[in-house]
Amino acid sequence: MRTLDRYVLSKVAGRFGLLLTIFVGVVIGGQLGTFIGRGVPPEALLAVIPTFVLLALPIAVPLASATAMLVAIGGMVRAGEFQALAAAGVDPRRVILRMWPFVLAVSLLVALLAHAALPVATSSLRANLGRLFQAAIATKVAGRHPIREQDGLSVWAENVEGRRLTDVYIRRVDADGDLAVYAPRAEWALTE
Repeated sequence: MRTLDRYVLSKVAGRFGLLLTIFVGVVIGGQLGTFIGRGVPPEALLAVIPTFVLLALPIAVPLASATAMLVAIGGMVRAGEFQALAAAGVDPRRVILRMWPFVLAVSLLVALLAHAALPVATSSLRANLGRLFQAAIATKVAGRHPIREQDGLSVWAENVEGRRLTDVYIRRVDADGDLAVYAPRAEWALTE
């Protein structure tokens, strides 16, 4: 491998590592924020962070690689490296063509992630959804907050044990009037 090849690939790889970390953090933060917004306690989410990482990688790797190449090229232009190479008789397009091993490696990595890691992560998340929402319901009930409050519908419970709710109060207010329902026991289910 020539000096120019090593230099270009090292510039791109260094920026790729930093940008990948940032993009994975942003995607995971968004996923965590969504679940916390639905009432799942943060400590319940610790077990699914590896799943979130696997879900984030197929999104973050292509973004980080494209951004890393653009940032590396932009940095070389700003530093006048392209002008120096042109003065030395090296075509600046050759610098961009030197990135082909990086592009090939990233393409293979994305294909592997999309076909191997993504299905595993999706099934793991589906397997944990019930546990996460059970934790959310338990947290809401313990804090004396409504389990669900949306579009004029409020659902409250006095106690929760697993999927069993006791002393469930449901109130719906709409244009037709006000409806209140009480159930001494109920069970919740995760449905579409």
